[in-house]
Amino acid sequence: MCLIAGMIQGIEPSLNMRIAQRSLDACVLRQEALASNIANVETPGYKRMDVAKDFADRLKTAVQRGGAKTALPAPRLVEDTKARALRADGNTIDLENELLQMNKNQVDHEYLTNLIGSNFKSLKMAITGRSSF
Repeated sequence: MCLIAGMIQGIEPSLNMRIAQRSLDACVLRQEALASNIANVETPGYKRMDVAKDFADRLKTAVQRGGAKTALPAPRLVEDTKARALRADGNTIDLENELLQMNKNQVDHEYLTNLIGSNFKSLKMAITGRSSF
């Protein structure tokens, strides 16, 4: 095995990087839920889905309990029990809210991908001495 490949395998991501990765996982999952919600805006009885509201709290708790040594929780999709039916057919999708949430999620996604990308750029600079990709 190549010496550099062996060194890279031994590099553990920092806790901040792991938190950013899990948060990015949540953004991707939320995007899937929002897209599904929008696609089902006319489906009778469809219930709004989103990332579990307790994800941030579970992530914070894991970090406080020694997140550097333990696995961080993965985000999961659940039915949004606070969403109320706006139509007689029981569908709980508010299209304007979904579009607003999609825009917010896009901003969060861009921030996290920039943060993770900058971490990789720093790692590359440390290994090669060059900052360009």
